[in-house]
Amino acid sequence: MAFGLAIAPIAVAGNAVRSLHTLSGRDGAIIFGFSSFLLLRSVASFVALLLLNWLFYTRKSVFPRAMLGYYVWIIGSRLLAALFLSAAPEGRRALPLLLIFPIINAAIWVPYLLVSHRVKATFVN
Repeated sequence: MAFGLAIAPIAVAGNAVRSLHTLSGRDGAIIFGFSSFLLLRSVASFVALLLLNWLFYTRKSVFPRAMLGYYVWIIGSRLLAALFLSAAPEGRRALPLLLIFPIINAAIWVPYLLVSHRVKATFVN
């Protein structure tokens, strides 16, 4: 979890840059819609991941609950993105991949964060 949490802000920042590049057309005009949603989601995720990294490396007791909240945020924002994509025929093919990875990730880590004695012993500050 530590390595993935440490590099996640870098990946999210890359997504934000790609979304920003998509938003600006050749004439510099901002296109609202799905790309702006992706940019806002990336910025919010980046800030949340910075906070989660701080909570994780300082071993704050609130980290497991904050991580659970982050998983809810990611799955919810992916569901919202799926609503945007379902309007386009090309986007329907991406729907399973858009949802399957965060659900698998949450299915692995949520029970561990809720039940593990190691988690309870580690995050005590």
